[in-house]
Amino acid sequence: MAKKEVRVNAVNPADVPTKICRKVLKTEDDYEKYYETTGPMHLLHERNVTAREVANAVVFLASDRATMITGTRLNVDGGRVIAGQ
Repeated sequence: MAKKEVRVNAVNPADVPTKICRKVLKTEDDYEKYYETTGPMHLLHERNVTAREVANAVVFLASDRATMITGTRLNVDGGRVIAGQ
């Protein structure tokens, strides 16, 4: 795809706390417990990944600032992958 100036990248987001996740996790306690332990950055910032942060990564990869980035998987997960979660 490079010959056609097409870059191919992927954004791998963490679970973002949403109304749908609340339904899947059944109870408020399950929901809170799950999101309190979702990655190293949570411990630092005491919050989880937001939909805006995921969108910012997508916008960056689609922008002219990322013209030499291709074949990349960008984790927007607060460190969950490196923590083995």
